[in-house]
Amino acid sequence: MPNSFDTTVQKIKAPASSYALMTLVGLGSAAALGAGAGWLRETGGWWLNFAVFTAATAGPCLSLAWATLVAPHMEKPDPHAEDNVEARWTERATSGAFLDLIVGAGILLAAASILDIEISGSAVLSGVIVLGALDASVRYLLARGRGA
Repeated sequence: MPNSFDTTVQKIKAPASSYALMTLVGLGSAAALGAGAGWLRETGGWWLNFAVFTAATAGPCLSLAWATLVAPHMEKPDPHAEDNVEARWTERATSGAFLDLIVGAGILLAAASILDIEISGSAVLSGVIVLGALDASVRYLLARGRGA
């Protein structure tokens, strides 16, 4: 006879077809990115570029495929997700980080123009992504710590 203190967790599984489709889409998109890199890059040869970029993008592609094809079967969405405190902390943290990035990019652009500094686009974009993620993370942790 089940009691009210039963703490067993009901596991929700996605259908096997979702996992098969996730694997196909994830590895297919990684291979497509690898093929694109093989054709666009001139150094190293096509097969080497294909193998390296396919291996490097397989994890993120499979993760994205899992999030879009498998995860919706495994969890029930919260109908009031936008009303919880974590959503407000995230919104506040990301909007503050965006403002910081705009102001910081403007200041750095002015400084680079005045000082005649040449920086590659990939270095600038990498810096923007890393600083934005760090800024939003710190702001979220501070909001969580304050409980605001």
